[in-house]
Amino acid sequence: MAGYASEEEDAPGYFQGDTLFTPLQRMRGLPLGNQTSQFFANVYLNRLDQRIEQELQPGAYARYVDDFLLFASDKAGLNAMRTQVSSWLADVRLRLHEGKSRIYRSRDGVSFLGWQIFPWGLRLARSNVVRFRRRLWDLQAEYESGAISWEKLEARIRAWIAHASHGNTFRLREELFDAVVLRRPHRQSGGTMG
Repeated sequence: MAGYASEEEDAPGYFQGDTLFTPLQRMRGLPLGNQTSQFFANVYLNRLDQRIEQELQPGAYARYVDDFLLFASDKAGLNAMRTQVSSWLADVRLRLHEGKSRIYRSRDGVSFLGWQIFPWGLRLARSNVVRFRRRLWDLQAEYESGAISWEKLEARIRAWIAHASHGNTFRLREELFDAVVLRRPHRQSGGTMG
């Protein structure tokens, strides 16, 4: 089961026991886009982590900020877990995102943090590859026009390579970088990227 604990919509959220004005007095959700978001997610969801591990005891559980996965051997068990998680989240005025809380078969792959996770390994999500391919062409053009320095170009590419290296992406990286020619200026010395 893939879940998402916060919502971006500004519609008032009513929870059990609320009065008409409760949503205006007690806001719901986690603040998105500011530096405290990860901290608040860990504060609010720490108790959820503990309850999932101690009470639900799924086959496996992973959470990063407000994205999480639960694994179990049967669909009925996952549906029961989702019901319980929804109840616990309501206690801290959070809800599962309806469009992102789904039950998948592991063998079909599960999207999580820019990856497709399969029992046999990780595959970089196609959208991530397409976005980086476009960005790589843009970076090449920016560098050739002098809009960015070699150091900035190298840092951005190395950051993506580090991210992509978590999966079996060697051939993908070769294919991407074979299509783009990045030449370091002759006046500078150093290693190569890739």
